[in-house]
Amino acid sequence: MGSMRKWNCEVIPNEQLRDAVVEFCQRIKGTPLRVPVRLRGLTSSGRRGGCYYNVNIATKLIGGKSLVGWVIVPPDPTLPPDDGVELMGHAVWLNNQNRASCVTAKSWHTALYTREDGRQFLDMIIWKDNPSSSPFAVYNLYCVREEVSDRYEIVWEVDRKKHSIFLDSLNATKAESLFARNTHNVFEQNFEARTMASFPPDLALRIIIKDHEKQGGFSEPSVATGKSYDDIKNERLGRLK
Repeated sequence: MGSMRKWNCEVIPNEQLRDAVVEFCQRIKGTPLRVPVRLRGLTSSGRRGGCYYNVNIATKLIGGKSLVGWVIVPPDPTLPPDDGVELMGHAVWLNNQNRASCVTAKSWHTALYTREDGRQFLDMIIWKDNPSSSPFAVYNLYCVREEVSDRYEIVWEVDRKKHSIFLDSLNATKAESLFARNTHNVFEQNFEARTMASFPPDLALRIIIKDHEKQGGFSEPSVATGKSYDDIKNERLGRLK
């Protein structure tokens, strides 16, 4: 029997995950996926550290949706296997063919895995089934074993203050209120909504893209067409006039 797949990604079997990650996925209704990393062309060249912006720009200019969740950062081999798990908030692109891929990870390497055939991928927990035109942001999490109680604890930081919850007391409703950066949304979705409501479509999209280019964007040309990011952007915006 072949491996299970979702959005053309392999669903990671529980036996390949740490127990804390398996329980975390079950409690927040997340799906662990092996997401391919794009290594060639425009959508391989998202700006480092700008995953949410890169994905949002891709959906606006090319189409598709965003998927949000956490990259399971590979553990430090010098630490005990049950020492803890780092979960890094991340967004990947779901293209018009319903195939998910990371358009940013080629610019950083701490969370990449490499297959025997040389292909690279991320192990990522997709939070619920959340395809959307504009990604929301999530906090970076650390799942650590609490020494006194020997229970796993989820720890995150908001405004330089640390917060935590024991994994065995977490559920999907609590996760929604704790981990989604609703009040610190990097996209300021209200800004997007106000912009789209206040200006003609071409001007609104220009304003949104210009705003996102402060932290996102693409540096390499398309493999298929040879067109640059600016070429594709100008063509897309030109069609809206």
